[in-house]
This record gives sequence, C-alpha cells and structure tokens, in this order.
Amino acid sequence: MSLLRRQISTTARRRRIFAPLPAALVVLAAFGCVVGSAPAASATSGPVARAAAEDEEQAPKLDLTLPDHGLVSGEFTATVTIDYPSDGNPLTADAGDPLPSGRVVLERAVSPLKDADALDDWSGGAATGNTVPLAYVNTEEITSGQTLSVDITADVSDDDDGVYPVVARFEPDTADTTQELTDSAVLTRADDDPAVTVVVPITAPASSRGVLTSDQLDVLTSSGGTLRNQLDAVDGNSAALAVDPAIPAAIRVLGSAAPASATEWLDDLMALPNDRFALQFGDADVATQISAGEEELLAPTSLAPYIAGAGDVDDAGVGGDGSEPDPSPTPSVDPVDMTLDELLDIGDATDDVYWPNPDLVGSQTVEGIDAMDGVPLVPSTRTRAGANGAPVAANAGDALVYDAGLSSDISEAAAVEDSAARSDALEKAVASLWLTSDELDGANLLVALERTGGVLVNEDEDAPATTRPAGAVSDVVTTIADVSKTTLRSLTTSDRHGAKYVSAAGPLRIDMSAALAEYGSPLEEISSVLSDPQLLMGRTRAERLQLLSVAWEAHPDAWRESFDSHLASLGALSEAVGLVPPSDVNLLSSEAPLPVWVRNDLPYPVTVTVFSYPDDVRLSMDTSTEVVAQASSNTRVQLPVEATLGSGDVDIRISLQSPTGVLIGPEESMHVTVRADWERYGIAGLAVLIVGLVVFGTIRTIRRRMKRNAPDEPVPDEHPDDAAHEEEEPDGQSR
Repeated sequence: MSLLRRQISTTARRRRIFAPLPAALVVLAAFGCVVGSAPAASATSGPVARAAAEDEEQAPKLDLTLPDHGLVSGEFTATVTIDYPSDGNPLTADAGDPLPSGRVVLERAVSPLKDADALDDWSGGAATGNTVPLAYVNTEEITSGQTLSVDITADVSDDDDGVYPVVARFEPDTADTTQELTDSAVLTRADDDPAVTVVVPITAPASSRGVLTSDQLDVLTSSGGTLRNQLDAVDGNSAALAVDPAIPAAIRVLGSAAPASATEWLDDLMALPNDRFALQFGDADVATQISAGEEELLAPTSLAPYIAGAGDVDDAGVGGDGSEPDPSPTPSVDPVDMTLDELLDIGDATDDVYWPNPDLVGSQTVEGIDAMDGVPLVPSTRTRAGANGAPVAANAGDALVYDAGLSSDISEAAAVEDSAARSDALEKAVASLWLTSDELDGANLLVALERTGGVLVNEDEDAPATTRPAGAVSDVVTTIADVSKTTLRSLTTSDRHGAKYVSAAGPLRIDMSAALAEYGSPLEEISSVLSDPQLLMGRTRAERLQLLSVAWEAHPDAWRESFDSHLASLGALSEAVGLVPPSDVNLLSSEAPLPVWVRNDLPYPVTVTVFSYPDDVRLSMDTSTEVVAQASSNTRVQLPVEATLGSGDVDIRISLQSPTGVLIGPEESMHVTVRADWERYGIAGLAVLIVGLVVFGTIRTIRRRMKRNAPDEPVPDEHPDDAAHEEEEPDGQSR
C-alpha cells in the first residue's frame, strides 16, 4: 500500500523438489575388442533447491481493509485478504509449499497516537509498540494461485476515543512454518464526528480564450471529463462548491448550439442543493489583482462577442471549425436576451467569498479583500500560527482558513487510480481530521480539494484528459464530506478568532496589469466606432480574466506564450480601424471626387466620420463625410472637391473620428496638384477650333451651292477671224 500501509514482511521457506541426475555408461571398443569399462556411476538423486517466492510478486500477501476508512465507534467488521499468486507456469503451479491452515489475528496498539505528527511518524515506519488482541478468525490451507478472504468482527465500544494503529497477523498452525504475513492500518475510534467542511472547485483547464468552445465543453462535460467528474463527486453529499461562472456562461452563450452533455451538466449543477460560492470569472486570481494595485477586482463587462446574433458576431464559439452543431435542446431564453448576471448565474450562492491562489495569498490579500467586505479562503500555512504545519481553526480572523496538509492529502488521494491505495490514503486523512479537530478542541475545520489545473493553449485545442479518475474524486469527496455536515454558510456566520497572516512573494503575473494598462485607452478609443463598444471591450476583458486564472500558475511557460500572444492581439485591435495612406493626385478639372479608403479589420461594421482640411484656398471641399465601413474590409470614400483660384499644389489633411469625437488612427495627408486653368484653356481652344471648323465648312458649303444655282452663258469664239474667212471663200474651195 503505497500511501499508508507499511511493506508487508514475508519470509517464505524455500520449496524443494527432487529431480534425478542422469549417469551414462561409456563403452569404448578398439580393434574389435571391448575395453574394460569404468564402473558405472550410480544415478544419484537428491534434493535440489528451487527459487520459489524469491520474487516478491509471487510471495503470499496479506491485505487489511477497515470499514468506513477506519472511522468506527463500536462494533465493526474488517476484511483480511490473503493472496498467494502463482508463478504462471502450469507445470509448477502446485509444486510450492502450501500456506498451512492457521488463523488471522487482529490487534490494535495499546495507546492511541498523540497527534498528527505521531501519525506521520507511524506511517513512515515507526514501531507500533505493544498491542492488544481484538479478534481472530481461523483460516484453511492455501495453495499457490489461490486467494482467501475472511471477515473479522471486533468491538471497540469500551475503548477510549483516539487514533490507533491496527495490525492483522497470520499465525500458522504448523510449528515449523516460518511464513509470516502482516499488514497495518489506522483505526479512528470516535463517538463524535469532527466539524469539517470540504470545498470542491468546479473549474476548467486554463485557457486564453474568453469562453470555452463547444467542442471543449463537449469533452469536459461528457462521461469521464473533468467537469463531469467534479460534479458527480459532490452529488449527494454536503461538500461546498467553488464554481467558476465562466463555465455556465460558456454553455448559455451557445444557446441551442450547446452540446447536449453541456446542457445536461448545467441542469445538474443548478439542481444540486450544495452550498456554493462564485469564483472570479475564469478563476482569475484575486491575489494577483490586489498585488497589482487594482482599485477593484476585475469582472466581465459583456459576453456579447460570444453570442451568435449579437452585433453580427461571427465568432460565437459554435463548434471547433465553425460547422453546424448537432441539434440539442433549445433553452427557454435566447442568450441574446439574457443579461450578464443571468449568463453568469451559478445558483443560490454565498456572496463575497473569494479563493485566491494559495501560493500567492498573504496579509496584503486578506487586507484587500476585507476592505471589500469579502472573506478569503486561505491555506493554514499562510498564517503565522500554521506556518510550521500546526493546525488552525477555520474561523481565523478576517479569513476562512483551510488545513493545507489535509487538503494536500485528499487531493493526492483523488488522483490515485488504485482503490486499495486510495483507501489507505483516506484512512490516514480521516485519522488526521480527527486528530486535528481534537487538538483544536473540536473547533471547525476546513479542507479544500486543490484545483485540477491543466491548460488549453490554442483556441481549437481539445480539452486535456482529467488527472482525477471519476471514482477517485467521488470516493474522496464523499468520505470527507460524510465525516461532518458543517456547511459553508455556517462557517461564514460563526464567531471568529484572531489570526495574523504572513506576507507573500510577488505573483508572476503582476507585470501583466502594467502591460495591459498601456492598451486600455487605445482599446476604449477604437471601440467607440462600434454600435456596441462592449463587442470589443467585453472580449478583451474576458480574455484578460482568463489569463489571470489560478490554473496558469503550474504552467508558467505556457502562460507566458499565451500572454505574449494576447499582447500582440491587443496591439492589432488598437490599430484595427484607420485610413489607408492615400496616393498623390493630379487634379485637372475644377470639380472631381478624391478617393479615400477606410480600413476596418474588426469583425463588425463601424461608423466613422472622415474629416478633410485643404491647406490652400485653391481647393474647396466639405470638411466631414460620415462613412459606414464594412467588417473586415476596406471601404472607398469619395471626397468631392472644387478648384477655385488657378493652379498650384495643395495638401489635404485627412482624419477619422468616431461618433463620440474620438480621433481614430493617425492623420494622413494627400498631396494634390491642381491644374484647373488647363481645363479652361483647353476648352476655349477647343471651342475656337470647333467654331473655325464650322465657319470654314459653312463658307465652303455656301460657295458650292451658289455655283450649282447660277444660269448657263454662251461660250465666246476663240478664233472669230478664221470663221469669217471661211464663210467668204467660194463654193468648192472651202476647207
């Protein structure tokens, strides 16, 4: 039993078997004759030692199990099991010496253990001391490969209350048998249960995303998942729940897209009657925030970025790849219509209870929470009285103090797969509870199961396998919770005793607040361009709280990687809207639109006003133009201008402002070369040319028409004398 029981002392007698040793007669013949042979060696047979039970795994073992993890008040029945394993060889399985008949005797120490330190010493191997018999039971012979289980009933009604070492011993009937088998356990004899309250965290692995995705929730809330195991462990007992409200919120924002296992898990959580209180969103560490000087603890401002249909949100966490989810029961209220408080509701909870990181909480944290009228949960090692491991009552000053040693013991037991080893650990835990309570004269005790831890680095990463088996968590929580029915509410209202707290080292993530503060104003400015600024501010606040989760403390390298990625994301968001640097323009006309592009890298439409101011009177233009820039795109804006007084170079200052008057992005400048006179000269020259062509064409046309319309005239004779001479010649001599 690795956690409590001392190593079984087993001395086994060597088993012997007899095996013959063969001999041979050697006959030598040479040259056709028989040479005298040596005397035949007689076959010598005798006992040969065989190594049996040298391997501890094949030695008989005795196991003692007490009922109710050792907490009894009168008559009880213990179970003793003797296992004699075989060596696995069917030819030799029955060859070993059997364990003879005898009896199993149950004894307890004469005196109870004084305190928890004595219990630790005994568990570590210290002698039990003198014992007195309680009861015995006879046993039959056991051969190799058999297991024998017997019940022993004893009565401790007349014994004094206390924690007693108990020993089960096998005594054989055969005098020459040297086989000795023993096992030890711890028995808590008590008439009254200690006043104990157990706190169980309901938390998910650390994530840098604002809320868990649908796929991650499906894994965590399905059978065997971390969240399902945590919830099943507290069903039916009085454990107090410390619930991360980001988990029910992640389920509710999905609406009808939530996995069926997650919806069922949420219904089960709300139906449990257990006392509960809400952790910070994402289990954000309170100690870190107070150490960083936060005036008030951070809280989510809106979960609209994760609700489908709120502000045209695309990233609603529906499925790991954006695919349509499987049908699941539709909630009675659409998440779009739910308030933030309704999304974060964990049921009927005790207000103003906080659970800081146990490694970072100190006097500063306690004082800060007290100033907020809150009550912190603090481990006993962070008080001066319990710094060296001494027990401290739950109602200590301004805080509720839980026993650090006991909490560590039950947390380790909750991770043990083997039921026998876990039972041993719980026997010790129950004994420690009683001893601690007795040392504090019955004062209220508080124990807390440690957070499971784990981390989700990437948004689409599957949830890690749980480190605590379902049966182990349930066994541990039920055992401790059944010891007492003291409730968390009763602790918060009971009388307190004075206590002082030690200082704590500076948390690793204090520098986170300073780094994020630099992006506070730019993010507020950029969010003013949205119809609902919380679409941006709500997302960044949720992510900031998740990065403060206590679970990150065990994964500093992964946290640094996620934090650096978050800073880069904030830097990109703070510059997500702005003007695209414009190109130079040659203006050759008196009136023309100038193109300007508005860049919007946000997944939501934004409303901005473009302001433009020319530095010269040569250009006249409207100073403001309102624009609705579409999501994740560049939107073109036309700025009408008019040239007034000739040519020249003009610079136009262009800027963006949100509807609330906040300057968005850097101011840009557009250089415009104005040549508006060229247009007038060109038009005048062209007009003159056109008029000239028209006049020339008209004159030409008129002349042609005049020629066609003039009357015909006789053509004058070019040689009149020749004609007359021809007429005067006599007939017959004419030419």
